Amino acid sequence: MTSINFKIFIDDDQVRRIKATDDLNVFKSKIAEFIQFEPNLKWKDSDGDLITITTPEEFQEAITEQQGNVVKIWVTSSKKPSATTEDTSVEGSKTDPVPEVKPVVIEPVVHQHVECDGSGENPLRGTRYHKVGENFDLNETEFAKLSDAEKTQYQVILRPNGPVIQWEPVVHYGVICDATNVGPIYGIRFHKIGENYDLCQSEFSKLSEEEKRGYELINHPRAEAVPYYSEPTSSSTNDEQNFADQVEKWMKIMNCHIKQGGRGCGKGRRGRCHGKGKNESKDEVKAGEVLPAYPVAFGSHGPGVEQLQHFLIDNGFMDASAIKWRAGVYSHRTQEAIEQFQLLHGISGKNLGTYDKATAEALQNLIAFKNGTHVDQPPTNTTVENDSQETSEKSTRSPTPETKSQNDSHDFVSVESVDNSKNDNLQKNEEKEEWTDELKVLESMGFSDKELLRTLLNQNKISDPERPLLATIAALLK
Repeated sequence: MTSINFKIFIDDDQVRRIKATDDLNVFKSKIAEFIQFEPNLKWKDSDGDLITITTPEEFQEAITEQQGNVVKIWVTSSKKPSATTEDTSVEGSKTDPVPEVKPVVIEPVVHQHVECDGSGENPLRGTRYHKVGENFDLNETEFAKLSDAEKTQYQVILRPNGPVIQWEPVVHYGVICDATNVGPIYGIRFHKIGENYDLCQSEFSKLSEEEKRGYELINHPRAEAVPYYSEPTSSSTNDEQNFADQVEKWMKIMNCHIKQGGRGCGKGRRGRCHGKGKNESKDEVKAGEVLPAYPVAFGSHGPGVEQLQHFLIDNGFMDASAIKWRAGVYSHRTQEAIEQFQLLHGISGKNLGTYDKATAEALQNLIAFKNGTHVDQPPTNTTVENDSQETSEKSTRSPTPETKSQNDSHDFVSVESVDNSKNDNLQKNEEKEEWTDELKVLESMGFSDKELLRTLLNQNKISDPERPLLATIAALLK
């Protein structure tokens, strides 16, 4: 016999899914596994009326009328206690009432200090969908409303400190959603453990928390399945509690720091939230004419850090959302932006992510190049260094006809270099115009470093000339 998917509504407080045949007795034996009363079966017709099922023929009609969808059956108790029997019974023969056992309601996980930016739910409950590179999160219901293209910009976080699953734009060929019979499934595949049963994200979001715990997530046909739920261990529970305590601690410190105008929360101007160490003002970075003085590292703060952050944002090395909550603190986002700038400009060493001497000089060269006061040359060009040294030595001597002619020759070389740089600029402008549409798509996905994106697009144009954009997206999402 053909197996049929049933959705059972029990006394308006439970919803279950089962598989059974079209035989009424087999169906009753299946639901007897989780109910303790004589069932009264009903189904809802196209007019919305509940039709009672008492015979196999009526059961067949309920299945036929709902063919092509999940068959929905309402189950209620057919036996109710009689009030007259209780009143006329002998007082001595009364037995103690059996306490009603209420089903345990399984609650979804809670993501503390995370708000759903679509619905305003705070804290966010259930699966958290985080937009890559932005301070933006959605719950399951709001995420299901997005288009397939928008979903690729998100990561799936099942629980705090749990695994992060990238929503990849892949197609699971040969796999259909068993709730809607639509396929193939696009994006993450929600597979019921131990059964040949799969759901798309929209249908999975409709399940109860208890039902969801029987599924695993597959974000790529060759990827290892990740269980939706795993029993928390004592160590993981402690880790989550420690993490929550640390977050709460630092939130208090930052709030204190803001209220005191950046002076800390101790008594007087020299107080610190930690209650340790020396005067906090020594860590404060002062602003420079255009950029602050180096070095500036993770944890530094002050007007100089804010000046550096605005420079990175204005030049496309960092997104403005990095300082949306608070500017002037050298945090992870600023560190990542500096590291990307260093890698793009060939700056290596142990200080990646730190605003050091080499990084400051590279940024100053960038400013000078934009102002037209300096010709940008590769840092490994020793000829330029020798020329600059020779020029500085000649400038200290008194001018002579020979010196003048040499200076004139040097000026001629500089003009030729400027002409070459103009040609380079024209070539760069052509490259910028070439990837205009692709950059718009990548920026909509949260990637803002245009120079890095152009480099990847140019590389993938050679390695995958037919699909450079898709190859770049795949590289960025790894």
